[in-house]
Amino acid sequence: MVRLITYEERADMPRKIDTVKDNYWLLTFHTDLTEHDKKDPQRLRTDKGKFIDIPLNHTLSCVIEVFANKIYLRNYSVHYSSLDDDVENTWADKLTQKIIIDNAVRYLWSEQKAIPQMTEVEERFLAHTLEDTKRVSTKGIHNKALIFATYLFTLNNIPRGFQSEYLEMKLGMNNSYVQQIINRNSVKYSDLKAENKTDDIWKPKKFEYKDKPVYFVRHSDKKIQGGYMPQWLVDEYEEFLNKEFNPTNDFFKFTLNPESTGAVQ
Repeated sequence: MVRLITYEERADMPRKIDTVKDNYWLLTFHTDLTEHDKKDPQRLRTDKGKFIDIPLNHTLSCVIEVFANKIYLRNYSVHYSSLDDDVENTWADKLTQKIIIDNAVRYLWSEQKAIPQMTEVEERFLAHTLEDTKRVSTKGIHNKALIFATYLFTLNNIPRGFQSEYLEMKLGMNNSYVQQIINRNSVKYSDLKAENKTDDIWKPKKFEYKDKPVYFVRHSDKKIQGGYMPQWLVDEYEEFLNKEFNPTNDFFKFTLNPESTGAVQ
């Protein structure tokens, strides 16, 4: 499984974090005098493997919120030491929302914060599955459904640069490994269309393609990630989760959220 960054390893993390509420954080990046004298300023990673150095007495503040299982950069502000130094102030010209959210999320995740969670019932099954192993098994219909649902949830909710890391946290397998599982256990939409079986995706009856059960339908275009769990598998998975991991099953029936049954990226 992926190893999250520890506090000691953080070379470019914010000076301060304020938890405004359970799903809302204010982060502040700045370089102090000691770091400045050592020529070791606070740095922001870019998506090209480079860094943006924050000058002494300059500050980047940003607000991160997890809302409806998605991570949002709600706002950010830059404060300069002096408005007169046009050369020194150019560091902020390189900032983008993606750079800010990527650096903020990496720090928050290292502190086990701002990590979107699936439904409580799904998380119970996931924890149970990983009790004696570091990787979710692909054996059995319910384990396959767990992998597919987690994959779809990830595509719908997690910033692209963190999706593989999130899948490793949850399933013990990175995005490439999950893709291999999907390819082995799925059918392209175009193949079903050629056999006039696309309507079967949304029907509760289990169906097959070339004498094999259809567990997952991926998009025809290779450039598009995601796909759909067929309705028969959704129904069977929900029934299993209600029976085994839903303590309120007698009066409240759990159903999967759409973000765990289909995705397009």
